[in-house]
Amino acid sequence: MSEHMRKILNDVPTLKVFDFSQYVSKISGIIKFTIGEPDFDTPEYVKRAGIESIENNRTHYAPQRGTVGLRQAIADTLANKYGLQYDPATEILVTKGVTEGISVAITAITNPGDIILVPKFQE
Repeated sequence: MSEHMRKILNDVPTLKVFDFSQYVSKISGIIKFTIGEPDFDTPEYVKRAGIESIENNRTHYAPQRGTVGLRQAIADTLANKYGLQYDPATEILVTKGVTEGISVAITAITNPGDIILVPKFQE
C-alpha cells in the first residue's frame, strides 16, 4: 500500500506528546497525565456494554452534544456526588477528550481578534 501513498507521508513526525509519554512510561512510581491512556484494563461491565451496543446496532455517531442518557447520567452524578444542579439539555456538553473540551470552552468565550495570554510557569 505504501507505494501508492505520497512519499512525504513517510516523513511525518510523531507528535512530541507521544514521544514524551513513551519516555516517562519508563519511570517507575509516577502518575502519568500525558495522552489520556488509562493505566488499567477496560472493566468487564464496560466491555459488555460495548458488545451489547454493537449487537443492538448502536454503532452510529452519537449526537454532537452527547446522548440524552449520558448527559442525564452526568447531571445525576454531579447532583448526587457534589450537590450541583445542571440541566442536561442546556448545561452539559460531552466532548471526546480534554483537548476538544478546552478548544470548545475557549471558542465559546473568545471572538476573532481577541488576544489570549498563556502564562509560562518556571520551576
